[in-house]
Amino acid sequence: MYSRHIFLFPFKWENIIMPEKSFHTFSDRNDIQAFDHIIINPNIISQPGGSQFKWEKNAFDLRDIGRYNEFNYFYDFVREVLYDTGEALHHDRSGTRSLLRHYSFQFGETDLRYKISAKWKESGEVEEKDYDLKVDDIHLNIYKTGVGVLSFFLTNEDENQKSKEDILRINQFGRRIYPPFFEVDQEKIINYDLGEAFEQQLKGTQNKELSCEIGIEASIGHEDGSELGKQRGGKPFSALETFKDYFKSESFSKGPFRLPKFIIALFPEGIFVTTEKERGDQTSYGKIFLSPVLDDRMFVVCWYGNDDLANAMRPTTTPNHHGDLERYFPYKKVQDPHYHYARPYGNFWHEFTFVDNPGGLSSQNPYLTEELLDKHTYQRWVGYGTYYGITRYSLVCLTSSFETLKKDPINAAFLVQHLQSIYYKMTELVLVQRASLLKFSDEITHLSHFSPKKGNQIDVSLLSTQIQDLYKHYILYVNKIYYREITAQEQGIEMYNMMQKHMSLEQHTKELDHEIEELHKYLGALEEDAQNQKLNGITIIGALFLIPSFILALYGLKIYEPFTQSMQAKDLMLITLGMLFLGGCSIAGVGIWVKNRLWRGLLALSGFAIAGLLIFGPLYTKEKALPKNSSEITLSPTTPSSSVMESSGDSLSSDSVNTPGLENSLTTSPSDTL
Repeated sequence: MYSRHIFLFPFKWENIIMPEKSFHTFSDRNDIQAFDHIIINPNIISQPGGSQFKWEKNAFDLRDIGRYNEFNYFYDFVREVLYDTGEALHHDRSGTRSLLRHYSFQFGETDLRYKISAKWKESGEVEEKDYDLKVDDIHLNIYKTGVGVLSFFLTNEDENQKSKEDILRINQFGRRIYPPFFEVDQEKIINYDLGEAFEQQLKGTQNKELSCEIGIEASIGHEDGSELGKQRGGKPFSALETFKDYFKSESFSKGPFRLPKFIIALFPEGIFVTTEKERGDQTSYGKIFLSPVLDDRMFVVCWYGNDDLANAMRPTTTPNHHGDLERYFPYKKVQDPHYHYARPYGNFWHEFTFVDNPGGLSSQNPYLTEELLDKHTYQRWVGYGTYYGITRYSLVCLTSSFETLKKDPINAAFLVQHLQSIYYKMTELVLVQRASLLKFSDEITHLSHFSPKKGNQIDVSLLSTQIQDLYKHYILYVNKIYYREITAQEQGIEMYNMMQKHMSLEQHTKELDHEIEELHKYLGALEEDAQNQKLNGITIIGALFLIPSFILALYGLKIYEPFTQSMQAKDLMLITLGMLFLGGCSIAGVGIWVKNRLWRGLLALSGFAIAGLLIFGPLYTKEKALPKNSSEITLSPTTPSSSVMESSGDSLSSDSVNTPGLENSLTTSPSDTL
């Protein structure tokens, strides 16, 4: 065994649900149970030769030493997000079963191989080589936050592909799943229109960054006797991506990302859509929308064992003029700008850490190179010749060969197992954190433009439901996924901090928290506006009832009694209703419906006119309302009755009525009499 490689494909996913209602919450669109229903299918893949491959949902248990060591490495509360535990390890308060699902691809005794066909230019000549790696496992983890990670575990056992150049090419060409760019014709470089020679220019890309062919197939030797099996060379399973779909623009007109064939072949046919255009198509209902979190590259985890490199990069205790300690520590700065290139293995360590092609150093500034390696090299075990490199898209480990690690007194073969178990889990967790942040940020952008209508107004309650559901998942992310520390082991703490730092997770989490806070402020403003509109409506209704109340109060005054008594009830009702209507229109027009300033002014004036009529109209007509004959005068209840007068012993005679004084008293104003 010369090297081990794990390619991790982090992605965002979402169930495409039929529009049975006007909206679907984050929980509806990221329901793990729905994903279960699609993935767990007994007939996922049926290839010629009678071989059936399928996904199985495997609960984690402690059935072997390696699992025990891995499980015990992490804090108890962190295990909830790392492992889909079985009954023995599950407890009710964990919530694990609703948080993630772990699937393992079952291919039995079939010898699956990861194939890479690469071309590159060297000294002006095109070189090519085919790489063949054993597939150990294929894992799929799906999380409630709408993200997932697909991982390929590979082993390099071929002596013909053990050189450091081979390892660099396996990592570079093995991680790319679609074209990063098309090579540009140098003759058209100054033109805006670079042409449509996609096939020709893609071949140029395949000589630099992209493999000519990549995928998974079963090794020869699994013949079953079927005619189709014989025609295919006895290979019961083959899924190779040649990127020929990118030869014509029609195939990627809806978006640049297309799932490679070797990933599509692992799942039920036609269950994924990868573009927003397909996502909105009615034929996509019941499928899963999937998009990459990174770019065209998968994340690389790689262990490489090489005695020469490990010994050469091991520091010595007696420095020379420049110092062996500085010479072989890639993270030490030097003053001589040419000294960087004098180091025999310094360039390789940068290429290995940053996943460059051989001789394709991505930093041509020696001081910048030293600074980058200083930040991205984990230094604790360099005295043993063990180097770890950590970047945003790679975790690599360089040690002595596997055979050397197994010998006494080193006994450090466990380093290989730790990388593909403990540090792989650590890497997966950080990728899930990063993917969840991007997922939430995308969802917040969508909600900030989401304006569900209810009539002519924004449906605030509907928007509030969406935001509160997203916030619930954000709290889940903060409490169950984004941990500041995941283990008590010093090396684990330091490496985990480096991973989070290089992916800027702390900064992005703070920014996301600010975005959610701003989203809640936006919702609060909408709710306040909706509340004000309701209060305005209540005010209008109150104003409408104020007018009849005012009229009734006026008519209840004694000064208006002659006026009301002289009118028929029907006339009084019509006048009252007319005043109510005109007054209501004036008030409503002034405040709400009438936007034209001229009409608003006219209605306001009409309101004042109505108020004037209500107050001064009865006073003007009071003389006409009074009875002409004094005998028709009706005494108010306050006037003493005859019985009362008789009881006091004061009776009026006819002579006293005709006296001048009494006559004057009876002909006084109605108000005095009343």
